[in-house]
Amino acid sequence: MNRRRALGLAAGALVAGGGAGLFAASPRPAERGIVRFGTPQRYSVEHRVKFTNGNIDLASVELWLPIPQEIPEQAVADVKVEPEVPVILDKTGQVAVAKMVLTDSLPAADESITFQVSYRIACRSRFTSPKALAQYPYREYPRDQKYELFLRPEKYLQVGDEQIAELAKRFAGTRRPAPQIARAVYDHVIDNTDYRLIDGFGGAKYCLENGSGECGDYCALFVALCRAAGVPARPVNGFWADETNGWHCWAEFMLPTGEWVPVDPQVADRSPRQRNFYFGSLDNRRVALCKVHDVRLPESDEGHHELDFMQTGSWWWWTNGNPEGARLPQATFQVIGKRY
Repeated sequence: MNRRRALGLAAGALVAGGGAGLFAASPRPAERGIVRFGTPQRYSVEHRVKFTNGNIDLASVELWLPIPQEIPEQAVADVKVEPEVPVILDKTGQVAVAKMVLTDSLPAADESITFQVSYRIACRSRFTSPKALAQYPYREYPRDQKYELFLRPEKYLQVGDEQIAELAKRFAGTRRPAPQIARAVYDHVIDNTDYRLIDGFGGAKYCLENGSGECGDYCALFVALCRAAGVPARPVNGFWADETNGWHCWAEFMLPTGEWVPVDPQVADRSPRQRNFYFGSLDNRRVALCKVHDVRLPESDEGHHELDFMQTGSWWWWTNGNPEGARLPQATFQVIGKRY
């Protein structure tokens, strides 16, 4: 049996408790360090994939949809998966997905099946004082697992690339505080990158060499340069919570205390008056789905599925032969967010 894979870029994240506090009395999360949280804005979200067969005699279909994470800046409640299927973690423990696998009752020619996740989510803005970042002292990072995880190279975060490593030396310095390094990287990415729609995802090296890209490419270059300069950093893939298909990427860098500071170099580039704001602060219109690039999904009948980058939609695969001239299956994705 031949296997054909079709990939709609996606995202997922680790799910924790029910987030009841943000939907009741709305207490602030415990505040420590220099990042502060604003009042939550609540949204309802529907995220669905519609899989339509062409004229293939299908043997199996896999559909995977992301579940957003419970983190200080967002709380998730009333998660509903239709039809009901397990929600499982990827091999890194960083990504949670609802997994639907069908081996019978498969759609015949031109028939469709729909898979949907819905939930309520409360999103908080984050604020960091520019003065606090500018005066942050030099500190050594603990050489722990989290430090190593967010310094490593990934397929599109080419930390060890000669050009990226050489450029990162300009920002690192000796005993330079982490926020100063990150700010120098942030300014460099903005000053040397133009927003341009591209076919797919380029990544850090593409963005550096071409001087252009989409939001994911801005963030990939920021993260790769920070990591190469010794500052742990990670991309954040998600969407605007009050739009339809408002997919977006931003980033975070880690302080030696373990606190994560948000940045959005692409929005800052298009909003010059807000450049200082988007280094350390973000609005409350964002749903974070995934804070990692490379993902290894759990085992299925087809083995592991390894993904290089997630941004939008869902993951889907189908199996069977591919007769010449066949009309192949198609999948369409939509995420709808609304305030309430």
